[in-house]
Amino acid sequence: MKKGFTLIELIFTIVILAITTMAIPRIVAQTTELNALAIKEELVYNAKAFMSRISKAQWDSAYAADASCGGDASCMDRILTVTPSVDDSGNSTKEVRPGILPEASQRGISSQAPATKKQFGRNGISFGGGRYNDVDDYDKFTTQMTVGNLVGSSSRGDFILNTRINVDVDYVAEPFNAAQYATGTDIRGVLRDLPNDESAAPTNIKMVRVAATDLNDAVAKDGTAKSVVLKAFLSNIGVGVQTTVTRLHN
Repeated sequence: MKKGFTLIELIFTIVILAITTMAIPRIVAQTTELNALAIKEELVYNAKAFMSRISKAQWDSAYAADASCGGDASCMDRILTVTPSVDDSGNSTKEVRPGILPEASQRGISSQAPATKKQFGRNGISFGGGRYNDVDDYDKFTTQMTVGNLVGSSSRGDFILNTRINVDVDYVAEPFNAAQYATGTDIRGVLRDLPNDESAAPTNIKMVRVAATDLNDAVAKDGTAKSVVLKAFLSNIGVGVQTTVTRLHN
């Protein structure tokens, strides 16, 4: 007696194979989508890491040129003057910024104007001999992040991309006027992400653009670059030392 498969067994086998075969294209497509998402997430992470680094830097180094600071990098008069107004003391050479807390390390207003766009870049106006210590220094900054540069398997983690970072810093159009800055308690405006012309006067707002590009496969099938672009707006609000302020309320 010869052994073999019954008809019902053959039918079950054909059905199972058909279902499995139909699922394979979907599995492949899903895997491709997940890989593309992983690439986008890594590009976003790299761009965000650089954006966080830049946004913590000094808004502008030009305040040190003010005679009241005397070239002291620790001077607290870091709110620069874009549109001179008349403050409470009758000084017509400085901006007006109400709301500065009267504390020991309070932010101050300098009569110095911000650096112009042509002075941006590492070789422009900067403290510390061209170090990256203010926002302007990062204009036209570029670098490459490679997985091979990460030390140790724990540092590499799930990183798979070699990434190129490009940074641009520009002034953007001023959405507020001097009177709104001086007296407004609820000012609202629309920021535009279009950089001002290089020859235009400085404003109170700078736009930082960070682009992260995949160097492993820089061009997609449609011919566009595989990159993620993040933009942030940084304002002329100075910087102060974090302190604890106590107030008494009746």
